[in-house]
Amino acid sequence: MTAESTAESTAENTTESTGQSTEGAVGSRVLVVRARRDADVFLALLQGAGLRVQYLPIMTIDALDESPDIKRVIIDFDLYDCAVFISVHAARLALGWLDQYWPMLPSGMAYFAVGDQTAEVLRASGCEVATPTTEFTSEGLLALPELQRLEDRRALIFCGVGGRQTLADELARRGARVDHCRLYRRNIDAAKLSLARTQLSSTDCLVVHSGELLQSLAVPPAPIAASVPIVVPSPRLGEMASALGYCHVEIAESASPSAMCAATCAVLARTNGD
Repeated sequence: MTAESTAESTAENTTESTGQSTEGAVGSRVLVVRARRDADVFLALLQGAGLRVQYLPIMTIDALDESPDIKRVIIDFDLYDCAVFISVHAARLALGWLDQYWPMLPSGMAYFAVGDQTAEVLRASGCEVATPTTEFTSEGLLALPELQRLEDRRALIFCGVGGRQTLADELARRGARVDHCRLYRRNIDAAKLSLARTQLSSTDCLVVHSGELLQSLAVPPAPIAASVPIVVPSPRLGEMASALGYCHVEIAESASPSAMCAATCAVLARTNGD
């Protein structure tokens, strides 16, 4: 098993532009640790920019078996006013469940997704989806005008086990009755985590997409913290990275593949130019 991966079939060709010059970044090694996903646009963009991708998915996404809780909310789906999808995994799994019980999705439902990739999964099934325009986070979603006043409305959040409660708590504060439909569990692969920590000393840039991944990597050795830049998708994760000791923290404009790739190229170009 080698640490450096070409991302196999997940890194398919894409025409999405990074919007960022790759001068000074070509040939640099980038360590990506997020969970594996089909047709990973982000990995394809990195490779298209001439970067050497070291892909170690230290987290796995494991679907939960059918339970009374899942079955209940799926059967009662038409009783909700809005459905919120936290991730691509949540959208795909939810659509699979809904397809079993709803040959046609109920009318009048408002659909929301945290990010564009999640929204695209839903749109492919014919859903009209609202999503943040820039900040693809719970905070960005909560800024949408459609979610400001929610008195007497029922909201269903499709998500995984654990995670932040910011979204649910704020929707409830705005008057909504909030339920969760937890469809998967995130698990850390101990062997890949150990390998990723080892690879930090031979990478030029670390990319981390979530707080859980960042916390799993834990406090880096001082030489790595001082020399290896880290790219994250939000100010919240930027603060976490700084608190762990990373000295060069690059915050992307959003969690979108193009924004994360642009931030990666930018920090590598600056680093290689020093």
